Amino acid sequence: MSCPVSHPPLPTQRVDPLMPPPEYAAFLEEAPITKVLDFVGQEAWLVTRYADVRAVLGDPRFSSDFIPPELAGVARPDEPVKPFIRLDPPEHTRFRRALTGEFTVRQIRLLEPGIRQLVEDRLDELERAGHGADLVELVSLPIPSLVICQLLGVPYSDHTRFQEDSKQLLTKDLAPEERMKAGNRLREYMLELVHLKQREPDAALMTRLIERSEEMEQPFSDLELASIGLLLLIAGHETTANMIALTTVALLRQPEKVEALRADPSTVDKFVEEALRLLTIVQHGVRRLATEDIEVGGTLIRKGEWVLASLAAGNRDPEVFAEPDELDPTRKRITHLSFGFGPHQCLGQQLARVELQIALAALFRRFPTLRLDLPEGEEIPYKHDMLIYGVHRLPVAW
Repeated sequence: MSCPVSHPPLPTQRVDPLMPPPEYAAFLEEAPITKVLDFVGQEAWLVTRYADVRAVLGDPRFSSDFIPPELAGVARPDEPVKPFIRLDPPEHTRFRRALTGEFTVRQIRLLEPGIRQLVEDRLDELERAGHGADLVELVSLPIPSLVICQLLGVPYSDHTRFQEDSKQLLTKDLAPEERMKAGNRLREYMLELVHLKQREPDAALMTRLIERSEEMEQPFSDLELASIGLLLLIAGHETTANMIALTTVALLRQPEKVEALRADPSTVDKFVEEALRLLTIVQHGVRRLATEDIEVGGTLIRKGEWVLASLAAGNRDPEVFAEPDELDPTRKRITHLSFGFGPHQCLGQQLARVELQIALAALFRRFPTLRLDLPEGEEIPYKHDMLIYGVHRLPVAW
């Protein structure tokens, strides 16, 4: 009688809070594609090499159109609208095409003056709050939240409502039923917004989507419009907010890097790209489902098997990035994986870059002596409990 094969659990314990679990380095060297049990106990192939991660994310035979196993018991397989990040082409393409023009480099440049003013306003708030002020509460979270609210036409006065639900949606160990409830509340909120913009159109993105939809061969339903808004709202503030705070921590660890940035603010784009690579805030990889037998990096992945493409490991592949654990803004530019790859590569990546560049350059210009201001014995509360990594709070002084 054969014994069942036991697979190691997905590494989740960090030794250094700014580094992924150390097991990833061993996987890259010894077993770049290996079976693990993910954080919900599901057997999956963990893919760690840069080239293999790109291969998985760029291959249409690895599907995004599935119910995640952690929601299998509560999500309806016949749900009327799936988030379009969980759709494959051509269904995914229909959504993507309607949005692409909103996030071009040219369109984002038009937003820059408003973002610069918003950043200065938030730094004024930080200065007024004084020593011990929370950088997350006053700066890193409001900046992307305000930008995405203005872009979509969402009243910022509702931010506590959607931020709490989006936080629950991204909490790792939250009961699946509670996660579904949070998602449903957010969907209902966005549906209310869609109906409002239909009655009272304005110049915001949601109104433009409604108008564009009316000209499409297959117009979006109200639920589909709400689904688009929901995804943009969550992705537009959670990820960038965490990157602003986490990059601040990384730079404060290396004062010489802060001095280099202050001496030449034009290099902020290089600092941002390197921080995006190094910190890779998508903690546990991107899930895909094989729709047929596929060979990746010499390993056969069978139809119906799950894959976790580790962005964090791929971004630290020593075959691609020399000294991968170093924050090196002079590094030769190589496309990192933090925005994903393939048809689902992050639509809002140019907006995120601009927000990060403006926020970080202004922060260290305005507060050259910025430092952490934690009570003795207290540590930074990192988001080990979240699917998107960052810090819960960041008290600072100057």
